[in-house]
Amino acid sequence: MIEFHGTDDEQVPKWTVQFFESAMKEEGNYFELHIYEGRKHYLGDGNSKYSRYFDDEILKLADDFLRKYKLLN
Repeated sequence: MIEFHGTDDEQVPKWTVQFFESAMKEEGNYFELHIYEGRKHYLGDGNSKYSRYFDDEILKLADDFLRKYKLLN
């Protein structure tokens, strides 16, 4: 699983994502967490190219993750 999270997220506290990461790893699942300093819940907020949900870096990381597990060509 891959997760993207902003440190200033007002909807999902950072500790809940870290707790989930620990639980996933304890069960033997792969978990990749990317923390974005100063970003809120909508990581791409203010990005006029895309929606409020992502930006170029997030798209690249997500594509790389999917390719790594052969879920995307």
